[in-house]
Amino acid sequence: MLTSPAAVPMPEVWFDGGLPELHSVRDVARALRSEPDRQEVVRAVVRADEGTARKFHDQVFAALDSVAAHVEISFPVEVPSPVACTLFAVWLGVAAEMVHDDVGGSVSHVISGVGHRHDQAWHTDSTPWLLPNRYTLLGSLKGQDATTMPTGVLPLRFLQDALMFDQEALAALRGEALPWRVNFPDLPQLWSAILDPVVPRWVLPAVEPLVDRMSSALARGVEHIQAVLAADELEWYGPATSDGRLVMFDNHRVLHRGPSLERDCGRELLRVKVGGKAVV
Repeated sequence: MLTSPAAVPMPEVWFDGGLPELHSVRDVARALRSEPDRQEVVRAVVRADEGTARKFHDQVFAALDSVAAHVEISFPVEVPSPVACTLFAVWLGVAAEMVHDDVGGSVSHVISGVGHRHDQAWHTDSTPWLLPNRYTLLGSLKGQDATTMPTGVLPLRFLQDALMFDQEALAALRGEALPWRVNFPDLPQLWSAILDPVVPRWVLPAVEPLVDRMSSALARGVEHIQAVLAADELEWYGPATSDGRLVMFDNHRVLHRGPSLERDCGRELLRVKVGGKAVV
């Protein structure tokens, strides 16, 4: 496992005044959507002077723009993660109108456990969205052992390098469009390539049933991806949420997965999807 970039501390001044009581996913969605809680959060964020705000911005985006394409954000352990998530989301510019419930929603509750959807296999978020969210922000809803419950982060650059041996298949992965809303018949169909150069998408349960519709080159490319990911030989990062720590990754530049855990392990996360557009 590779070492993640150093955690970036939130500005201390954000926590100097009153903050809203936020403890759940519903609380976060409400605070991001509506007054007066949102204004209370905004007032906390703008307490940082220009120099402090610039330093924080530069440190966060230096990590996000690196090969690792993710960042850990630290904050006082006595502050509930939902409060820290809301502060950070507001700082990122998540406007009230960006918080929605379409196709999975922009604020959601993630419970780990064997057989829980596809979360324990490598994937990108929001594949049926018109434009998948750019970033995914994760915070802990329950105390966790960060050393045993990391989120796997695999830069897509590593995967694509591993596929260079078959240039025809790689070209098909980058250019041959697939439908991503087969499971959403009430929505207009959405076509996009798996390794689209701007916004890649990958989640095996959505791709596997479409193999018969693919060209031979694309089907071979999908088979290569499955084989490479199943071998688990690529290097990846293991950032972890915990009391006093958030994780955010670039959903356009990495695959991610949750750890292999039993459903009763107690790992519950708050997830905020930043940017993107779900439906037309």
